Amino acid sequence: FINLVAKKLQMNISWKGKLYREKFLYPTINNWIVGRALDVGCGLGLFLLNNNDAIGVDINEHCVRHCAKILPDRVSLMKEDQLPFGNNTFGSIILDNVLEHIDDSTMLMQEVVRVLYKGGRVIILVPGHKGYLRDPDHKRFYNFNSLQELARQHNLKVLHQRSMPLPFLSKILPFYCYFMVLERQ
Repeated sequence: FINLVAKKLQMNISWKGKLYREKFLYPTINNWIVGRALDVGCGLGLFLLNNNDAIGVDINEHCVRHCAKILPDRVSLMKEDQLPFGNNTFGSIILDNVLEHIDDSTMLMQEVVRVLYKGGRVIILVPGHKGYLRDPDHKRFYNFNSLQELARQHNLKVLHQRSMPLPFLSKILPFYCYFMVLERQ
């Protein structure tokens, strides 16, 4: 059953999406990582396959089991809004297509800040308009203004923000995203 779920999820990623992630998006994320990295909501482990030093967590036990087969000892199951790590454990935390699936991200962001050491980075990616509308599980739309407000609420400094790949593509491309790098003060 787990392999069927994983295969179905992988089939939903187009070859263009895979190419975009492997050749552009993941290298961009990796350029911003400092210290040990945690991929929150790691899904099928695609980012983990592109960064051998990162570890991942997910609330979906099927995804965790799938990842454990291909990435033993690098993925853990997490409870909702609870990261199973001590304070100040990570230099970087990746939230790639995670926040839009949560009605209220306050508790998760508090956990992210707790496990991030001072000077550590939170790397956030959320879908643009077309990508947001494409998934019925999306609960909250984010853009640069709402991400900046999220940063302010959690005492995080905005280091970098950009549209990926280009700003005018938000309503055209489903893989367009808002990309933001925050730093714990």
